[in-house]
Amino acid sequence: MNKIRLPKRINIFGQTIEIELSDTIQDTEDAEGLSLYRKNKIILNNYNRTDEQIENNFFHEIMHFVFCYLNENDLKDNEKLVHLIGAVLHQIFKTAEY
Repeated sequence: MNKIRLPKRINIFGQTIEIELSDTIQDTEDAEGLSLYRKNKIILNNYNRTDEQIENNFFHEIMHFVFCYLNENDLKDNEKLVHLIGAVLHQIFKTAEY
């Protein structure tokens, strides 16, 4: 399987989203990642986590932003749906052959 390179920033619907790794959010939040909509930032917890877990969480947080920008707040807050779509995107990119 491929290791996915995490970008420093991405664009979704014309908005630039900054991507940040942090080993401190576990101290303040019981979170694997955070989507900070007003700051256009995704923070991924990398404390004691595998690359696979961080990659998976990256796609999870992207889906939160996609639904946010679609103004689909019910979908944005649907953790099950966000998790499933994020996980399938992760699998697609992880197993892609070039």
